Amino acid sequence: MARKNPLPAGGRGCAGAVGLADEWPALRPMAQRNGPALLALARRSFADLTLPERLFFHNLCLVEFGSLPPEAGDEDRTLRADRLAWALLEPCALELLSPQGVVVGGAHIAGELNLDHCRAGLGLRLESCGVEQTISLRFARLSVLNLQGSRCQRVDAAGLEARGGVFLRNGAEFQGEARFLGAQVGGNFECDGSSFAEEDGEALELGGITVKGNLYLRDGASFRGEVCIKGARIGGNLDCRGGSFAKAQGCALNAERLTLGGKAALGRLVQKKSGDCPALDKATSFLGEVCFAGAEIGGDLDCRGGCFSNPAGHALNAERLTLGGKAALGRLVQKKSGDCPALDMAASFLGEVCLAGAEIGGDLDCSGGEFVNPAGRALTADRMKARSKVNLGETARFQGAICLLGAEVGGDLSCRGGRFANTLAAGGQECGSTYEEKEDPSILCADGMVVQGNVDFRRACCTGLVDFPRARVEGYFHCRELDPDSALSLGLSHARVGVLWDEEAVWRQMGKLWLDGFQYGRLVENAQLGVEARLAWLEKNDKTPRMGQELPFNPQPYEQLARVYREAGYEIEARKVLIEKHWRWRKYNRRKSGESSGSAGIEADGLPRPKAVRSSLGGHLLSGLFGVVCGFGYKPWRAAVAWLGLWIVTTAAAWWMHMEKWLVPTGQLAERLGIVAPGYAFDLLTPILSLGYVADWRPAHAEAAAVLMVLSTLGYVLVALFAASITGLVRK
Repeated sequence: MARKNPLPAGGRGCAGAVGLADEWPALRPMAQRNGPALLALARRSFADLTLPERLFFHNLCLVEFGSLPPEAGDEDRTLRADRLAWALLEPCALELLSPQGVVVGGAHIAGELNLDHCRAGLGLRLESCGVEQTISLRFARLSVLNLQGSRCQRVDAAGLEARGGVFLRNGAEFQGEARFLGAQVGGNFECDGSSFAEEDGEALELGGITVKGNLYLRDGASFRGEVCIKGARIGGNLDCRGGSFAKAQGCALNAERLTLGGKAALGRLVQKKSGDCPALDKATSFLGEVCFAGAEIGGDLDCRGGCFSNPAGHALNAERLTLGGKAALGRLVQKKSGDCPALDMAASFLGEVCLAGAEIGGDLDCSGGEFVNPAGRALTADRMKARSKVNLGETARFQGAICLLGAEVGGDLSCRGGRFANTLAAGGQECGSTYEEKEDPSILCADGMVVQGNVDFRRACCTGLVDFPRARVEGYFHCRELDPDSALSLGLSHARVGVLWDEEAVWRQMGKLWLDGFQYGRLVENAQLGVEARLAWLEKNDKTPRMGQELPFNPQPYEQLARVYREAGYEIEARKVLIEKHWRWRKYNRRKSGESSGSAGIEADGLPRPKAVRSSLGGHLLSGLFGVVCGFGYKPWRAAVAWLGLWIVTTAAAWWMHMEKWLVPTGQLAERLGIVAPGYAFDLLTPILSLGYVADWRPAHAEAAAVLMVLSTLGYVLVALFAASITGLVRK
């Protein structure tokens, strides 16, 4: 027999009400047995139960009034919140409820629903309901919380324990803050397709939450106000694809100190058509800062195809992020497959992207992305640790400084094919560059960076300063095949690279070049420049000022180049470089000496002039003689050839002086034998050996003595220079 409904059907809402126990056959016996008892118990507690409330209790709190939220004032679909809360708080009522707990569809909940500290452990499902005031679930314990499709005001569920999950999806609307601070969720936390609005604060507060499943903020979910998941622990994935996040001032998504066991997907949501489910193609949009400071993610962080905008601050802040997978912040490209359309969409960031202190287990891929922050830094990754490759190229576009101070990269740093520019006037100072040049704003500063692989700038278009002071690159440093439109200045002071592969056309088009302290293991042999071109390369470094002032001469770049030439077997080229080093050092010292002697030691502003390098005229002439005669000790054969020429001249002079009686014998034996001019010249020009010829012949007058003294002095000097060159005493 069919069971008779003891309640009359009054009003259109009640007339269409459905007892959900009929939908679950296993609950029918319990509803038939406990429903009248629960109604009687409720009547003893509440004397003025309305018809919808009597229907609610009689159907064991399992009732559906409609499939859509009702309008306020619809009495046939209105339940008072205190009656609904009583069912989950009254111990006697709890004994009669089904394991499903309270399930209501299409009702209007009047008043504040207060279930603070409720320990029922049952479910609360208010589907497609209109909740008039706050839902308070602080430190409540439920099996599941389901508000899908409902219109709610403020939800305060701080400390909530929901073993099954929390479902705020399917077009639910929240006009105030949805607060789940410190909640513990045993399943998924889903907000797909719902809207949250609290523009002056947090639209969705999940700080410190623990979610064992996935956190879904996707598929048309809209957040006007901050979404805070600071300090959250998520066992599965964080999926924001197809969501819309907007907060004009501050963070649109704050995931500081997040711990994520799966992947973070912040980009485009694409799903194929399946049955009645339509195909999806939705991009994520962020207006405001996205913060992942201190987060830990076990999988990937995928922002490809997303749109992030916060001109006044951070577009994406993932400071101190710990990521087990890769971070994809670039272009999303997918081929057409079935009903799924082809995709080619770049991630766009308007504002700073911050990865300072982040640890990334895979790649950091920014290829094809657009990073624009006219006010300062486009990408900050100071102290970042990436175990694999960092890709800033492949048509990626950066408008603003890229800061990689102290970063560590386990693979390659690729800027190949990227476009880098910075219009900020104080760009060098903004990103921490060692060269604060207003005319050369920094586009990339990698002070102290460590790259285990290669650094590649091929086909890149760089307009500004690329600065690698104190950086270490274990592999190749490719600075070649640059875009012809590049206006690059390059700083490599005290950097160390394994192999330098550059080309003359690149550094000749450079604006400025700093090489002081730069070390490289070798030059690519099949692309080596001639020694004259390399010397012009070093001369460009000498002429590049720093902070508007001339740099003091530094011999290290020349010594480094000579060392590399010598290790490669190019001894002649190495000597040329070292000789050129001495000539340029001599030129610098002479210029500084002239400036010092021509001034009173006081600058125009009244401050003392720094102590200049002083050298006497004699010292300057002697250093020039060293260079001309023996190549500053690197070409001793020059001194030997010069001495041989002097010996020939002295031999001829000795014979002429003997014939003109300028030389007279000192003994009868010398007079009888006559002068041996070659021996006399050798004896006169050599300070070490004495053949006795000089002692046997003396000058007849002062003029002859002066000529012999000059020749002897020149000979002694040449012998001394030759000996010093052989022993290396005059090399510096």
